[in-house]
Amino acid sequence: MKNACCLCFAFLFISLLSYAGEAGVPEVFRGHAQDNKLYLQYDDLDTFLKTFVSVTGWSERQKAENIDSRVGTRLKVRINPLTVLEGNKFYFTAFDNEQVVSTLADMQASLMSLPDEIPLPLLSTDEQLAYWLNLYNFTMLNEIAKRYPVYSMSRYLDPEEDKYFLDDKVMTVAGIPLSLNDIKDKILKEKYDSNPLILYGLFQGNIGGPGIQKRAFRSRGIWRTLKKSATEFINSNRGTYYDGKVSVFYERNLNWFHNDEAALKAHILTYLGGEMTEEIDKAKSLDFAMKDWQLASVMGDQRSYGGSGATNSAAMLDSVVVSGSALVPTHMMEEWVSKTPTSTRLSPSQLAVLDDLRTRFAVARGSVSVTDLSEEEAKSDKEQ
Repeated sequence: MKNACCLCFAFLFISLLSYAGEAGVPEVFRGHAQDNKLYLQYDDLDTFLKTFVSVTGWSERQKAENIDSRVGTRLKVRINPLTVLEGNKFYFTAFDNEQVVSTLADMQASLMSLPDEIPLPLLSTDEQLAYWLNLYNFTMLNEIAKRYPVYSMSRYLDPEEDKYFLDDKVMTVAGIPLSLNDIKDKILKEKYDSNPLILYGLFQGNIGGPGIQKRAFRSRGIWRTLKKSATEFINSNRGTYYDGKVSVFYERNLNWFHNDEAALKAHILTYLGGEMTEEIDKAKSLDFAMKDWQLASVMGDQRSYGGSGATNSAAMLDSVVVSGSALVPTHMMEEWVSKTPTSTRLSPSQLAVLDDLRTRFAVARGSVSVTDLSEEEAKSDKEQ
């Protein structure tokens, strides 16, 4: 009995220690498992992303030429020739299909409800990071789907605009209303000590932001994936350019660098290569000038797009027109409809692990019942 009580308080003490540095995080999301025993499955997200994301390859820092930006004969959309060829693209025209939009909403709802079944503190820090990144990105896609057709994200990403939605409470997780900025700045920023690599896993919907991945995030290799995304972004015209010009994306997230341009510059130089390294290094101050608000949409003839090995120009050049002019290929739609699984997030063996961890979690949270002892029991216990 005495040993059991000591064990309960030991678990509680360990749990409280894991909350250090998470004071601003809702209590239900604080803490983590010391050992990674639960691995979440995201097969449904994988199928969705593999179907609708086009990988265009790394930037060649080329300027697009002879781009026809017309829709019909009347509407023209501004296209940034320095950045339009860069970054992974998404078949946003799929949002014209009600089944796609409905299934996307179902997947986002499934992610929101996961902490009702699996308390997040039972997951490792990397497993939690993968969860939050996936929830953020699929919520972003879902919010774009609600507003589609969209040609520019400036009205939605600029806090000064009336259509800005990043502060809107668009989801409820474990009973807590959350916005996209809540995930980014109140949960991820605090739980991961403002590690800026996390920013490159947050899709913003526009060309000028970090590219969307072709697979869902998972704990295994997650930091390697984020470093690769950071390197791709920083070594593109979207991220850096001559005379110390950098993306406005950094200006909007300068708080992740303690509002210190020197810290931001050091971060960029860590991943920057080529002739642009000297341009950024010698700059007395950074100029937040590089921007492209256009929707990161696959546009034009889909036959021009290749796999992850395709070069940027081969994938995009001579095929760029305004978003919404290209339809999702029929064969892609059929593949997605037939292969999208309904994920349970945990395999049968993992469900057994979950049952055990739930018991331990209840103890660690201090779920200990206290019963008054009778006088006879108290006397007996004292004698022992």
